[in-house]
Amino acid sequence: MDAYCIYQEFIIAASRDRAFRAMITHVNDIMPTLQPHIIESMSFICGDGGPGSIRQTIFTQASGLADGGPIQHRVDVCDPENYVHQQTMIRGGVLFPMMHSVIYKVTYEDLGHDRCICKVATEYHPKEGTGLSDIHTGKTTNLSFYQNIIEYIVNDPEAYV
Repeated sequence: MDAYCIYQEFIIAASRDRAFRAMITHVNDIMPTLQPHIIESMSFICGDGGPGSIRQTIFTQASGLADGGPIQHRVDVCDPENYVHQQTMIRGGVLFPMMHSVIYKVTYEDLGHDRCICKVATEYHPKEGTGLSDIHTGKTTNLSFYQNIIEYIVNDPEAYV
């Protein structure tokens, strides 16, 4: 079956340093705080956030995302000097049984004057019988997570300085 790649870009009214810190380095702390109705916890169950580390996300029952169990992502690349992060979904969640793999690559480009572009490439490798509507659901969920963090750091100029 073919792979599908979805590209998304966000202009963020914050420096790429702040965006990377909030959306990558400190995401385990910020997401359960910003979305307690969806995310019960996020933590590294193996490693310290560098390549090879495993991050586990546990969703609340009320979110409707808990049925597939906790999601685990393996960090493939974490390069704060070049503002690049890549991870692969390796287990769990409602989407995983329909996929061979899902790879997320996030880069941040400086626009100057406390602005940056966040570029997200999500590569879906679906199993036979998986429809585009399933992929769209995954894309929409990821988009809401990014939007919440962006809104938070834009509204609080002291956050993650």
